[in-house]
Amino acid sequence: MKALKTISSSMNARCFAVCMGMALILGLFTIAWSSQAMAADLELNDQSGGLGSSITYTLSVNNTPNPVSSLNVDVEFDQTTLQYEGADFSGTLMEDFAMKLVNPSEGVLHAGGITTNPIPAGSSGDLVKLTFTVIGDQNHKLTLSALLADINGWTTKDGSFGFIGLSIQPASATLSLGGKVEFKVEPENLGTPPFTWRVDGVEVQTGDSRTLNYEATKAGKYTIAVEDADGQLAEATATVEEGIELMIEPSLVSLCVGAKIALTVAPEGAGIPPFSWYVDGVEVQADDSPTFTYEATESGEYTITMEDSAGKSAEATATVKQEDNTGSLDIPGKVAPPGGTVTIPVRIQDAPEKVSALGFDVLFDPKVLTFEGAYFTGTLLDDFDHKDVIELADGRLRVAGFTTSNAIAMGTTGNVVYLTFGANYQECTASTLDLADLVDHIAGWSASGGHLLGGCGCDGDVNRDGSITPLDALSAFEKYLSICPTTSGIPCEEVCCDVTGEKECTPLDALCMFKKYLELPGCLD
Repeated sequence: MKALKTISSSMNARCFAVCMGMALILGLFTIAWSSQAMAADLELNDQSGGLGSSITYTLSVNNTPNPVSSLNVDVEFDQTTLQYEGADFSGTLMEDFAMKLVNPSEGVLHAGGITTNPIPAGSSGDLVKLTFTVIGDQNHKLTLSALLADINGWTTKDGSFGFIGLSIQPASATLSLGGKVEFKVEPENLGTPPFTWRVDGVEVQTGDSRTLNYEATKAGKYTIAVEDADGQLAEATATVEEGIELMIEPSLVSLCVGAKIALTVAPEGAGIPPFSWYVDGVEVQADDSPTFTYEATESGEYTITMEDSAGKSAEATATVKQEDNTGSLDIPGKVAPPGGTVTIPVRIQDAPEKVSALGFDVLFDPKVLTFEGAYFTGTLLDDFDHKDVIELADGRLRVAGFTTSNAIAMGTTGNVVYLTFGANYQECTASTLDLADLVDHIAGWSASGGHLLGGCGCDGDVNRDGSITPLDALSAFEKYLSICPTTSGIPCEEVCCDVTGEKECTPLDALCMFKKYLELPGCLD
């Protein structure tokens, strides 16, 4: 009995193992069958894309339930988002059909075909490829309907469209001359990194960043595209327009008393005339001229604005300073070239009383000028018992002197000191030199400071020998007559002679220099 029990147990164990194995095999078969059963007989794949991109849908069959010798199916799509471009049967199960076509109508593609060589039952593969261009930004489904003939009653899977977009800020911008515009671009509904970023088809960045910061430095249309690891592409276009910029000459000028200056303004990067010109908001001229000349007759800030026919506008400001030469103690205005040194006198004009002792401070901008020294030779203080110039602080000089025997007589006019500075400017720079703290016999006198226009024009010292002489006037006159090089040996193109602000060398410039040499009133005073 024990032996019988043992055999019976062994058989039960064997039966259990066999049964479990059969159950496992049956389970795997059932899973495989169920998985196959879940696939639709007729299906359209899913696609995504950005505006302007081309996408292709594939209509395919899976394990066809029956042979197919004729078929018809409608593909419904949103024609505001997708624009149908064409169909391709090459390399598909319908390639050898006697008749095959895709007929488009409003939002529907009617696809079908007939053959005498049927697609066998159990076949899988593509039937047709449908190409679209993305013209809208809406996500939607592409629905399969109207299944007729041999595919009537088949199961279907619809396709879907997912819009891929780029968010770009700013979408348009105006670029000032010499400036730049920064675009910030970020993909929407795109796959996973890494991304490849392109501008006008040229790769500019590859990495895991979902954003791109790109700087545009010139006008034009910037097509910015992104492609993810799956090859999905989106693109957007940003427009950069050249802005208007006004060039104004001179932008900085000093006027002699009672004189006037011509300000010439021209736009750069502007549209098509006509232009309207404004000075301080008041329209002063409207015509087709791309340049504008305005005469300033007094000191002030002249804001000149132009507006073209497209409504674009720009403005520039010219600073006009009128020299004040009315003080009994005065610093005359000076126009000096950039670099090197600048010598500026301080003068007495028609002394109100006799002077045997005096003191005063000269204030200047140390960022524009660096004090280098002073001299009294040939001045009213030349024979004073004591005279000196002390630098009290950056930008402040003290000038003082006294005499016991050679006082300056009442009514005298002449320079009392020459101050020499190093020029710290290379471009046109306006600055002032002011007088303060007048003491001793000049206490209470009227005082007028001077304007310095550094690097803005010519000072009359053509040969740079430190003084204005007849040779400077001759050089200016020779340049006017095109006698080159001039007697001083300076090439005409290097002769700086426009001291009257007329933007050219004329006999008036030569006359002004000669008057300065003769110590007669003129434009260099």
